[in-house]
Amino acid sequence: IALPSPAVELPMAGATPRILVIDDDEDVLAITEVMLEQCGFKASPYLSGDEALVQLASDPGAFDAAVVDLTMPNKDGITVAAELRVLAAEL
Repeated sequence: IALPSPAVELPMAGATPRILVIDDDEDVLAITEVMLEQCGFKASPYLSGDEALVQLASDPGAFDAAVVDLTMPNKDGITVAAELRVLAAEL
């Protein structure tokens, strides 16, 4: 039986992609963190987009990608993702 190739290639030795994970549900956040780390990524979880944006602003090179919940209180995921893109483009 041939297994399908993974949708994401794992990093080369010594390189661990860092993923910013934003979700207002603590359980979803914890599960996502565990799943990403089991796949070879370093996940940094945040319960709000504002917290994540502050972190990215203070350490611009800290993340390689982001996973953002679309439905969150205060600021939806589309808005957070747009702000992340703007901030990342400025770096």
